[in-house]
Amino acid sequence: DFYNHIGIIARGKTKGGASKKQRAPPRIINSPLVSQKPKAVGTGIVLSPQDLYANRCKQCELCIKQDCGACWSCRTNRKQPSCSRRAVCLQKMCLAIPDQQKEQPAKGLPPGFTFIFKRDKPSRHKTTRSYTAGLFISHSSYSIKTFRSIEAAVDFIPRLRNFNPNVIADFNRHIGVQTISNAIPSRRKRSPKAAPVPLSASAEEIPHGKACMTLEDLYDTRCGICENCRKDDCGQCSSCMSTGSSSRRQVCIQKMCCRVPTDQKAQRAIGLPSGWRFYFAEHVEPNGGYVNEPVPGLFVISKGGKKFRSVEAAARYMVGDRSEAVRKFYTYVGVLDRLEQDITQVVERPKKKSRTDKSALITDYSLIGRGVCFAWTDVSGQTKLLYGHVSPCDVDEDGRVPVDNFKVIFGPQSRSDVNSTRREGMPTVPEARIFPLPIILGGCISLEQQIGGACGSPLMGQVKNEYEFMNWVVPNWRKESTSPQSLPRLTLIVRGYRLELYVKQSTIPKAGYGVFVKCTSLMKRRDEPPMMPFELKAGELIDLGVYGPFRPSDVKRRAVFFAKNFIFSHKCEEWAFDGEMDNQIDITDDVTGDIHDEAKAHILAYVNESSDLDRVCVRAEYDAEGNVHYLLGHSHQCQGSFFVPVECDDEMEIFVNYLDSYEKVRVRKGYSFLPAGDKKDELLEEIANDDVEYVKEMNTSDAVDVEACVHFLAEFVLKDGFDSGNIVERTLIVAAVLQRRAKRLLASRDEDDPKVNMKKVFENSLNLVSLLLPKIHNEHGELKRLHAEGNVDKFLVHTLRTYFSAHEFSKLSDMRIF
Repeated sequence: DFYNHIGIIARGKTKGGASKKQRAPPRIINSPLVSQKPKAVGTGIVLSPQDLYANRCKQCELCIKQDCGACWSCRTNRKQPSCSRRAVCLQKMCLAIPDQQKEQPAKGLPPGFTFIFKRDKPSRHKTTRSYTAGLFISHSSYSIKTFRSIEAAVDFIPRLRNFNPNVIADFNRHIGVQTISNAIPSRRKRSPKAAPVPLSASAEEIPHGKACMTLEDLYDTRCGICENCRKDDCGQCSSCMSTGSSSRRQVCIQKMCCRVPTDQKAQRAIGLPSGWRFYFAEHVEPNGGYVNEPVPGLFVISKGGKKFRSVEAAARYMVGDRSEAVRKFYTYVGVLDRLEQDITQVVERPKKKSRTDKSALITDYSLIGRGVCFAWTDVSGQTKLLYGHVSPCDVDEDGRVPVDNFKVIFGPQSRSDVNSTRREGMPTVPEARIFPLPIILGGCISLEQQIGGACGSPLMGQVKNEYEFMNWVVPNWRKESTSPQSLPRLTLIVRGYRLELYVKQSTIPKAGYGVFVKCTSLMKRRDEPPMMPFELKAGELIDLGVYGPFRPSDVKRRAVFFAKNFIFSHKCEEWAFDGEMDNQIDITDDVTGDIHDEAKAHILAYVNESSDLDRVCVRAEYDAEGNVHYLLGHSHQCQGSFFVPVECDDEMEIFVNYLDSYEKVRVRKGYSFLPAGDKKDELLEEIANDDVEYVKEMNTSDAVDVEACVHFLAEFVLKDGFDSGNIVERTLIVAAVLQRRAKRLLASRDEDDPKVNMKKVFENSLNLVSLLLPKIHNEHGELKRLHAEGNVDKFLVHTLRTYFSAHEFSKLSDMRIF
């Protein structure tokens, strides 16, 4: 009865109760559009492809077409020919069924995107992109906008490529649209040369439908008339050098046809980071100003979609050996010979821009005197605001002004307010502090956004395409669970979205735990479709909180940290950051050398490091107090916006990268990012000599460092748990070197510091050795005898000979340590 009511034949039986083999003919209802066709199912119900097949009229324009044979439905029907419910060809959606009931989910696009096929009505406006006949793509958020092709949708909403890089290929395969790559026969049967594209041809007449054409396709589709096509082959690019090795000829890389759309002829940039592309276009002389264009017509596209007129202009957004990357790319393109002399100079020291270039003024004196605002979250989760103005840096000892660094002088009242809320023993805000250019730009933009309101920041419009900047975004609300019985969890509310960070097993094999993030919208109603991903534009970074320090003892003098790191066999450096002046931020326990419990209770300690810079979305930076923060987002403009899927089951792990300065720690732990070669061998040799280099450096310490190290070790040996044999022996080595250094400083009046009582320091070092000797094995009686005699020099020599290898001891002898 229900199927009779809605107009569908019941499965298995007819309306009259007949068996399936004796099914009655379908019920036909008159329609104002097409006579004698079935009516669609009730209003508001979206039909599946199987229901669309069962309710087709078989008489309209689309129903009488042949199946395409390439869409999802046609492929499914071939795989399951005996299935009782066939699916309609996606390009044959019956015109008698209302459009709202024919909408199908768009494969490869975010939730909420749907498509239908209707009677073909070409667009009234001339477009630069072709349209797929009868196709209409729409989204609930863009109800007034429909797209006639997937390419047009990607052009209108560029961030679709961030959601799915293969969005065009996935969607076209789903609906059965044949791309150029599928139309080219295999190499067994050579394809005929495509007809040249006339110069007067419109963009619609050039083949479309492919995100990136191969060099063979570019050769077949060249027009032969434009400026690039009429040039001679360079004879040096990768394509010219490989001519004859393939059955299909490739176009010269420098002769990409000007009539082919940019997104189709862009090729992978060999030597540059993953996701970067390039293409050659018609060379146009600039109207005015300075344009650094070593290779005429060359354009480089970053992963985020930003275009550069040269590789040198894009090199400042790259990490690592930039000159080698440029050299490898120019070798592939075939212009290395004429640019070899300028590569290193241009990449390492870019040409100074003309004064007519407005962006060049940013790095000079246009920032001097500007107001800045810094906002961050402290250890306790409280938001802090600090105001000041930009001032030029002072001249250093060599008479030079630091490049790309500026000094910020903080307002007295603002600084007093921030210092009054700090925890006892934690760092304070000084009267002035030096910051790099990205932090300065972010502080200026933050203040302009506060003052300008809806007008935004004019400075951001000047720098967003030229400079890296970091505008810290403080969460509107945060809550972190730090229970010692469970793994930490952090919840943030930012711009109406709820970001939840939690710890679970990392996706990197054998990496232990990692940090994952999920996002939900607080503005979405229950009946609304899923929203677009949460977006942070390049330069916007969410402050996830403080990585360290958490307690006053986490800030140590650098000499003290090196002594501790030596005692624990260099494992403390994994959790350390450089601090202000001669200090080091160390979040490890003074007894075990491992990360201490308070730091382990916070989620940021579980963020893993990744060698893939495309997956890196966390970076470490300092706040105005000198604390280390983790920031979520992309700071480089070439990386594009950072996206977090909203209400998605897929988990997203976040990663950090400490760049080349952390490579020694990676090699020591066994997961180096360097390939086997000279650089890795040099680091291995440097690690083998770390103990010897430390003894050499400690033997030249000043009075303040010696006093601080002796005081630290005197407290260290009295703590509970100080009983490990290896730790006691390495502590004795440090104490022996400090003891001898204290004696030398005491005897030398020139090096004696009036603020340090070296006589007392030397006595404390003797007492320190006296505390350590009873804890070592009894067979080392010679050390006890030498200490009793007070022979400091022989005691040090015997200690190093006992606990160092013969090879290491010989190196110390060559350095004239004794």
